[in-house]
Amino acid sequence: MTLLAALGALAFLAAALRGLLAPSRIAAARVLAGLGAAALLPSLESAASWPALAAALGAAALATPLPCLLASASAFGLGLRSLAEGPADVAGAGGLAVATAAAAVALGALESAFGARLRAGLDTAWAGLAGGVLLVAALLKLGRGSLLRWSLAFGDGPGRIGLRGAALVLGLALIALLLGVLALGAHRLAPATAWARVLGQRALLLGAGLTFLGVGLAVARGSGQGPEALAAGSEALAALLFGTTALAAGLLLMMGGASVATTGPFAPEGRDGRQALALSLALLALAVGGFEAWQAVGSYDTPRTAALGAAVLLGLAARQEARFEMARQLAFLAALLAI
Repeated sequence: MTLLAALGALAFLAAALRGLLAPSRIAAARVLAGLGAAALLPSLESAASWPALAAALGAAALATPLPCLLASASAFGLGLRSLAEGPADVAGAGGLAVATAAAAVALGALESAFGARLRAGLDTAWAGLAGGVLLVAALLKLGRGSLLRWSLAFGDGPGRIGLRGAALVLGLALIALLLGVLALGAHRLAPATAWARVLGQRALLLGAGLTFLGVGLAVARGSGQGPEALAAGSEALAALLFGTTALAAGLLLMMGGASVATTGPFAPEGRDGRQALALSLALLALAVGGFEAWQAVGSYDTPRTAALGAAVLLGLAARQEARFEMARQLAFLAALLAI
């Protein structure tokens, strides 16, 4: 399954790149996304693969960059999890799969809303800033903040492996990203400081490159030293990959390498429908997650069910006609991705 998951991840990455560089030509991106979803279908019998399959089907249906990047990261995580021997922990896989599908649809709605803002004159620096904040959050969460101590380890007990080299690279990436986020933030507060935009862009580019390198080192060292421990860190590494590719997409917009057309992924058409569908899927995820929790522990009062309930509340808030629309959509999306 590892090879098929890798091929699926690459297909979704290619679909996202195609959507960014030629947003008005969605047919090629849809074909690539469909191939990526087909590569993951053989894993359907394993409940542990359902979240990745849900992301894949959502990306294939939308064929837009951000959902495809989420599907690529999910396929990457699935490939790492398949390194573990024996059955994987699949508790609550149904609710998690529906929540993942909701996140993919919410990403599509966010693309449309952001595209409308860009056409209205919004500075593209916001795309790089949002991607930088996302990746900084993923790095800080990795190993529960262990990068701040220049250390990284996966697994428990005798199978625990330390990844000192990857920790050093990712720690440097975190420093560069923090500098980039602060510089772009300063540019937004004082738009006349053009040097801050340039500094922030270059720092974020360096941080993204170092993160790619750090993830590669972690996978290379971990697969040789302790595949089981690496499988335990699959979720964190998949989050890093998603954050890095999302930042790369934002930097492409900043540097003018990607375009925002009136058709394709950034088109305003269908935004309300996607938002409604994402909320409906979040409600379904809450129902499925509550049922699974009751079946497993005899109570629906579990941390995951609480997280799903919070996501639904944020989704309801995001649907209201009020100020700070983008902020409310981002909060809804963050709640779904954090589950």
